[in-house]
Amino acid sequence: MVAFGIDLVLGMVLVLLVLVAQEQWREAADPQRVRQSEVNDQDPPPFYLRFLQSIGQGTPEPLLLNQGVNREPGVAAAAILGLPWLFGLLFHAWLGRSPGKALLGLRTYTASGEPIPLGKASVRYFGKWMSALPLFLGYFMAFAGGKALHDRMNATMVDKA
Repeated sequence: MVAFGIDLVLGMVLVLLVLVAQEQWREAADPQRVRQSEVNDQDPPPFYLRFLQSIGQGTPEPLLLNQGVNREPGVAAAAILGLPWLFGLLFHAWLGRSPGKALLGLRTYTASGEPIPLGKASVRYFGKWMSALPLFLGYFMAFAGGKALHDRMNATMVDKA
């Protein structure tokens, strides 16, 4: 669960960085449109950068994040849904562990001891959400039988690296 939490935070940071970059690109591509929308909507772009600055100042302004997502919903939806999945998929398939697991000295592998292939990594990613959403019950299954729900679904194991 701790590794999942670390990965969740890192995934959200990745999403925010991509959204900030997208907003900066949008402003550079058409500064007149941005200035015009600022005058019309009275929303000070760039939204995501201001949101990150507000977090750094200790006073997060989630409405700035919401305004940015509403401005470019297609990009935001792709970043919010796709990047964390791709992040988890590549790290598990490539290194056999996510950054959260690496920090905790854990790795994920198949029954034969190999890193998990891309398909299993993808199933495992969505299985982790199934384990987490009902009060982390899928994770607590590990205490009862040694494997969390997403590892049982996928025939994978997590152990010390």
